[in-house]
Amino acid sequence: MAGDRHISADAKTLLNSETRAEWWRDNVWNAMVNGSGVLQVYNTFAEKPVALPEVPQAETGSRDWMIHTFAEVGGAILPYVAMGKLTGCALKGAGTRFGATGFASRMLANESAAMVLGAGVYDFTKAPREGETRLGNSLGAMATFTVFESGNAGLKYVTNSMNAGASVAKGSSRMLLGLESGTVTKALVVGTGRGVVGAVGGFAGFASSHYVSELQGEKNTTTSKQMWDSIASGGFLNIALPVVHKGVTRLAESAIKPQFTMSIISESTARKHGLIPDVSAVREISGEKKVARFFVEPEPTVADAARNRG
Repeated sequence: MAGDRHISADAKTLLNSETRAEWWRDNVWNAMVNGSGVLQVYNTFAEKPVALPEVPQAETGSRDWMIHTFAEVGGAILPYVAMGKLTGCALKGAGTRFGATGFASRMLANESAAMVLGAGVYDFTKAPREGETRLGNSLGAMATFTVFESGNAGLKYVTNSMNAGASVAKGSSRMLLGLESGTVTKALVVGTGRGVVGAVGGFAGFASSHYVSELQGEKNTTTSKQMWDSIASGGFLNIALPVVHKGVTRLAESAIKPQFTMSIISESTARKHGLIPDVSAVREISGEKKVARFFVEPEPTVADAARNRG
């Protein structure tokens, strides 16, 4: 009997482990895969499209619904950031190639414009689901990210203005506002603001996407649950996206910057080593950097000579 109880306990543990693994797969992994859109992109080019993983239905506002939403947003962040970066590089390259100047040059170098356009291109690439169209999804994503970028810019202006007001105010008022850089209160204010902006963006994307799809002849199959899903996803996405975008930007800069670090060598040092006018030698002494720059030391004046002797 004791052996039977031992076997039963092991079997129960194994069953619980398998159940937990299935729950994580269905509620977290599947939601992340669907949120990333990678399978929809694959289906666009594949001869045999694959079925999207199923995520269990959950009541709006429930624990599982929140988990699904977080997981979908987690899956979506990196593809959108990566596409925004690639689009930005392409736009800057086009501006350089065609010698864009003035407003055109600024727009082609604008990171917000790149994020908006990149989101539109990425969603256009995805194979649409039932009741959707590529154009509708693309314009919906661009509407969402337009609200994100413009809303975040406005939020930044407001918080900076409040910081400026706090710096003029007395200490008690400054503590009351709590909006000095790095404070927890500022993080909460900014996070809440981004959440509200994101929710508005999520609704704008949902509404515009399905409106355009209807104009293209698709039957409207949307539900109120899908609308709330979009609103919640937009809120969470806009809270996390700027943070991830900044992190990716810093990583990219740290990887690229050392290759283009500019070394400054004084003219006297260069002449001492016999480097002028041998440019190749200049590059050697400047640490094999791709760019080297000279600054010309001014000739000492009489006053300088007297000061130096003194």
